[in-house]
Parts: sequence; structure tokens; C-alpha cells
Amino acid sequence: DVFAPGASPFCSLLLHEIGRQAHEEGERFSFYLTDPSPNGPTIPDDLADALKTRRVSGLLFAGESNPAALKWLLKQKVPLVALSYAPVAPYRVRIHHAQTASLGVRELAKRGCKRIALWIPVGVGIGPESGEKSFEELDAFRKALTEQRLKYEPELVLHLGQLSAGVPAAPFETNFEQGGTAAR
Repeated sequence: DVFAPGASPFCSLLLHEIGRQAHEEGERFSFYLTDPSPNGPTIPDDLADALKTRRVSGLLFAGESNPAALKWLLKQKVPLVALSYAPVAPYRVRIHHAQTASLGVRELAKRGCKRIALWIPVGVGIGPESGEKSFEELDAFRKALTEQRLKYEPELVLHLGQLSAGVPAAPFETNFEQGGTAAR
């Protein structure tokens, strides 16, 4: 996922910073790639060995497209944080989208924009809980529009009816495809 076309630059920036910090602190940092095989997790042998012999003190998992590998890694009882929109692990790092929406509206309004749309990828676990009408990111977007004296237009929230706090088994479209559609 980190090297896929259209991948977020966040992962590569994070990897660079982790490597820099490990070098400065005299720590060992290893980066493993897994093969997203439908036949089960394909954990590299050296990582599996390091986990079994407890030479790994923690994991940062970046790869929502390999749930089998994540499931196996979680069973190893090593502290793990996932870089993920979806709640795939007990601890995760993600962008605070409500604040991003608010700051984005404020900046766009400052630049003279009168009609502002909101796009949140479908299928990443951002949206209303079951039975609810609103959610944190949408509330922040609407509040920011009000503060900027702009009108909230529900039709400018792309795929609003399809957003959900749950994560579907099958993806809607890739984030890259959805972003292209939103831009068009």
C-alpha cells in the first residue's frame, strides 16, 4: 500500500522519520513487505522468527489491504499500532478529519470560495454510526461553513448516503478512484 500509485505521502514521510530517529537513537528499524495473498498471511520468515524469539518490541502496521497478515500479527501479543482509517487494530493512527474539514473550509473561504464540497472516501469507516444522521466530520464541516457565513448544501457532500462508521467487506472504489471522481 505504501508504494501504490496514488498512495498517501504520509506513509513515506513517516517511514523516513522513523528511519532517521532510529539512526539517531542507535535503534534498529526494520521494514517488511508482505504479499497480500488470498491464501492467508504471508509474513516474511525473518519477521516471524523475530516475533517468536521476541527480538521485536513493537510493530507499526501500514497495510489495510492485507487483513490476514494483520490478524496473524495481532495474535503475536506484540504492541502494534496500525496506520489505518478503519478500526482494524486496538490502536491506530489516522488523520483528524474533523479538524481538517474545519481548517479547510476556513482557508477556502478566506480565498473567496462561496460553495465548498466535502469528500470523504466511502468504505474507510468514516460516517454516521448505524441509525445516526450525523457524525463528527460532517458536524465540523457544517459548523465551519456557518462560521464563514456560507450555506451548507447536502448535495456537495459526495456520497453522503453511503458513508458509514462501519467498514464494508467489499470496497466501493479505491480512494484514488473516488478522489478522481470528486475532482471531476
